[in-house]
Amino acid sequence: MRGIWRDPVTVFFVAGALFFLCYTLLAKDSANEIRLDDATLALLINDYEVVTGHAVDEAMRQTLIDDYYRRELLFREAVRAGLHLQDGELRESLIRLMQQQVSGVLPEPDDTDLVSYYTGHMERYYAEATISFEQVFFAQAPEDGAAVRSRLEAGETVTGDVPPWGAVYPQYGESMVQGLFGKAMLARLRTQELDRWSGPWESAKGWHFVRVTQREPARPLPFAAVREQVRHDLQVQALDERVDAFVQARASAYPLALDTAEDAPK
Repeated sequence: MRGIWRDPVTVFFVAGALFFLCYTLLAKDSANEIRLDDATLALLINDYEVVTGHAVDEAMRQTLIDDYYRRELLFREAVRAGLHLQDGELRESLIRLMQQQVSGVLPEPDDTDLVSYYTGHMERYYAEATISFEQVFFAQAPEDGAAVRSRLEAGETVTGDVPPWGAVYPQYGESMVQGLFGKAMLARLRTQELDRWSGPWESAKGWHFVRVTQREPARPLPFAAVREQVRHDLQVQALDERVDAFVQARASAYPLALDTAEDAPK
């Protein structure tokens, strides 16, 4: 099986599949006639020669034409059968292609545009609040939790079970804390008095005695640190605006008919 991929002709035809798909989707001629103009044929010949390193003779020229016709016919029949509506990945690919055609080449924002967008959307560019804490973990609820907590508060070393994620957590973001221990534990760590042991608190993994050593509030990130993210976000906004305008201009041709349980007659 691997041997066929070493044949440059095979690679050429396989790589050409997406080209034929895009070309047909964007073509305005929806008639049954399959047309192949000089410009497209020249492109096929050029691509073949670039990929294979061989000049196209008359026999190969006819092979390219036949292959184009075969692929075009199969593609149109696939669309007629609605196969493009059944493949989720293909649907997403077509949507992305259409978005790219609608948006065109987006202008590159300058620093003024970027700073303006950054200052207007500061809530997006924050380092989340962090919590530093340590824990003593028990897989099962200890028989006398109050006694264990008293020993910890007295400075004694208490040996529990091996904690699944370690014993010390320096400057962990709140989203990570919640992911590891759950919302209830995060709520306790947010309000617990610093440098005091508390617990035992139950989580999905077991029982925890915890001591918070530091909390840092969320803080804005400097522009220099998020410049590329700002640029990306601004470009996404520009693309969305163009796509939204395109959709609104054509919405009357595609009425929405909701067919859901919520919209069923009462």
